[in-house]
Amino acid sequence: MGWASRPSFLDGRDAHPTITIKIVSYLIRDPKERARLIPIGLTPSYADGQIAAIAKVNNLILVTRNVADYANFQDLAIENWFS
Repeated sequence: MGWASRPSFLDGRDAHPTITIKIVSYLIRDPKERARLIPIGLTPSYADGQIAAIAKVNNLILVTRNVADYANFQDLAIENWFS
């Protein structure tokens, strides 16, 4: 996990503003969740697996309109702000 900054030129009044974002890890240290889902016919897409891993490894709440794609992941906090 780390931090990154880049110049922002969205505000013409100041030539040196910056935007700082937090970079979160998506390393899957324990692939057991994907291995659990595949044999029971619930293979998640690669992208969904990465998104779920980012949320889980970093203790984040996954906010999505597409709750069904993540419903089978165990111990994953999911919220739908659109319902």
